[in-house]
Amino acid sequence: MNLPFHNVGKSPDGGGVAGTAILDDKVAIFAVLGGGLRPHCAYEEFEVWEKEKLVIQCKLPGKSFQSIRMISEAPAALPDAVVKVKYLVAAAYDLVCLYEDPLIDPSGRPVLAQPEKFNTVLDNLYGLCCLSRHLLVIPSRTKGQVQLIKLKGRKEGRTISIVRAHDGPLRALELSRDGTLLATASTKGTLIRVWSTINNTLLAELRRGVDPADIFSLAISPSNRYLACTSDKGTLHIFDLRRSSSTSDQKERRTSVTRPNLPDRSRTTSNASSDFESVSHFDAPVGDDNATNSTAPSPRLSTFGALQSRFVSGTTSSASRTFSVGDEPEKWQSLHPRIPNRPLPSSPEGKPPKGLIAWANDEMLHVVGGGRDPRWEQFRIVWNAEGKMVLVLDGMKRYLTDVFTDE
Repeated sequence: MNLPFHNVGKSPDGGGVAGTAILDDKVAIFAVLGGGLRPHCAYEEFEVWEKEKLVIQCKLPGKSFQSIRMISEAPAALPDAVVKVKYLVAAAYDLVCLYEDPLIDPSGRPVLAQPEKFNTVLDNLYGLCCLSRHLLVIPSRTKGQVQLIKLKGRKEGRTISIVRAHDGPLRALELSRDGTLLATASTKGTLIRVWSTINNTLLAELRRGVDPADIFSLAISPSNRYLACTSDKGTLHIFDLRRSSSTSDQKERRTSVTRPNLPDRSRTTSNASSDFESVSHFDAPVGDDNATNSTAPSPRLSTFGALQSRFVSGTTSSASRTFSVGDEPEKWQSLHPRIPNRPLPSSPEGKPPKGLIAWANDEMLHVVGGGRDPRWEQFRIVWNAEGKMVLVLDGMKRYLTDVFTDE
């Protein structure tokens, strides 16, 4: 497609374009944010394009949008005159805007109703938010906590649950495709926690490593069997959630069994907004990112399939492999020593995105990075003769030069 962006696909800083996309056989919808040395639009604006047509343009004065998430309706159920987006979420530093059923005016001018606004922590620098057809997850007003907002029901009284996920500030949030699982990580980056969004219980605690790391991306496979993680250590980790459950009995022999303190789910806190029907709180074990935490039984979830219903503390990855981080120049945007990098969406330091994960299916995933030498890598999960999981690199592609290289 030929798009009217400044030098997109020709230089890594051209246009300052970043966003999210909905792609299928019938429609290609994606969002655009401003950033970099020559931003396509202002930081307080975002755009939504359907193929080569601008369909939504929004501006929120005084705010700087950091990320966009969208969920589409089933294409077969929609008339041609309607933009195929059910929910659109735009995250700024301290605010998240939720747009429902954005339409296109018959004259061709984009139309957006007033958004629902949710306050977050004052320093949501990475624009953390994730979205499914039934749930919106964003940081809470208190560091380390997340808000689970049910999208079904009255706009004037959406149900909100608060999960105390970590002691420190959040660095990554990710929902499964069906919205039943939530993965969280803090800025320390040593532990990843997996939660049930059905009853807000902690299902697994996964250890990425001992040394602190900056988590780049979390992604849950389509069947909810695997969780993938990348960080600035340059390593892709795969956690087998079914294997995690099979080791729980061994861990219980070494760890005392206690039940986390779960307050009554019907309790409404005093600081809850009057716009919400209820706000419930759920706690993670005390001691964020410690080597050992207490364990507790959790109810079985059908979405896990064979995943047994036990909380596992500190399960390590089943397989890992290095991915391409690249050696980016310090002033990578301009290559000029006196011209600093400008902020990018979800990167206040203006660093190029690295290690973004996308599952193609339960056996194949892609890791994508930007910058001066952006690469797209394809990995496969295989099992060796001893029954051990192995990550295989099929190959990589320098997508600005259109060159694919086998391993």
